[in-house]
Order: sequence, then C-alpha cells, then structure tokens
Amino acid sequence: MGFNESYHRFADMVFDAAIFDLDGTLFDSSALWKDLPVDFLRMYGIVMGEALERPSETQSIREGIRFLKAKYNLPGSEEELLLAYYQLLRANYQERVPMMPGAAQLLQSLHEKGIHLCVATAAEKEMTEAALARCGVLQWMDFVLTEDEVGASKRYPDIYLQAARRLGTDPETCLVFDDAPHAVETAHGAGFTVCGVGMDAETTQRLRETQCCYKVVGSFQEIMDMIK
Repeated sequence: MGFNESYHRFADMVFDAAIFDLDGTLFDSSALWKDLPVDFLRMYGIVMGEALERPSETQSIREGIRFLKAKYNLPGSEEELLLAYYQLLRANYQERVPMMPGAAQLLQSLHEKGIHLCVATAAEKEMTEAALARCGVLQWMDFVLTEDEVGASKRYPDIYLQAARRLGTDPETCLVFDDAPHAVETAHGAGFTVCGVGMDAETTQRLRETQCCYKVVGSFQEIMDMIK
C-alpha cells in the first residue's frame, strides 16, 4: 500500500485515494462536446451541422484539432487553431458546464474521510481548475493532471501511474472513476480498480462490455452508498 494514512472501503475493496475524470464523469459536458466542433468550424466559415465528421472520443484535444485541420483544410498553424479551440472551451467551462448531480457531495464526503483526490483529464488545466473552482470543489483536490502535462492520452497508462505516485498511493489501493471505455481499459490494465460512471444506458452498456470495471454505477449516490 501507499503511504497515506486513511483507508476506506468501496464495496469490498480497500482504498485511500481516487482519480476522477472530468468530462462525462464529474461534469455533464455531453452537449458541449457535441456542439463544440460545429461552433469551432463556424468560426472559419464552415457550416456542417449533423454532417460534420467529428474527432474520435479516444483522441486528445490536440489530436482532434489535427484531425479537423486536415479534414477541413483549416487555415493557421496547429497551435493557433488549438488556442482558438481552447478559447471556446474556456468560455463554456468557466460559465456554463454543470457538474453531474451528486458529484460535489461525493467529493466533499471523500475529502472529509481523508481520501486523497485528483482529476486526470484530457482537458486543459486552466479551464479544468476554473470549472472546479466555480462549482466549489477545487479545494478538495490534491491536484489536476492533464494529458498535455503527461505527454500521452488515456490510451496509455502514464497519466494514471503519475497521478497515483503524486497521491502517495499504489494502483491497487486507488480508485479510478471514468466514463470512457478506452480509459477504463487502460486503468484496469495498469492495475487500478475502476468504477465506470454510466449516466445513460448506452454508456453503461459500453462500460460493462469492457469487463474492466469493478462496478458500473448510474449515479454518485450509488457510490456514496458503497463507501464505508
């Protein structure tokens, strides 16, 4: 086990730290990610609507920008496009994107129990921290770790392993909460216990099909009921 002093149980698993995904897990950003590429391309005079070919959900934001630039022959450098994309994201996260019901209460409960917490995300650090602060939960996080900081997407275990080291724990005593099938497969493969967060039937089914989740839950209240 790691060097944290507070251990609790999630069902029959002992843990002392937890890593949370941001989009689709702590925050209800499904509408944002559906509309954002459309809004972004509109800035360059491209109106696509439902005909838009979107980046894959397994791609990082940078990879998604690279895809859109190549697919739609967008002007400017990759860095310039990334900056413009993040400006749209920041505006939404700083002002509008809501937390999932019960997420704030769960984070507060875990913090009060002495569980070390962090966010591991593909999103930009500045906007992630701004969104967490707006909702009053940044104070309970040990840190925010992004794919850009690590240099690899969640298709690789780097972000989870680095987060666990910084939390002062080991994979076997660290819970990972995520809604993306590719992410839960990665975390599970790296030795973490994974709780799949499926807030809709389709996500729940996809998470169960991975066979990598210790539990798949449809609400944060379910998680609170299992933590002792």
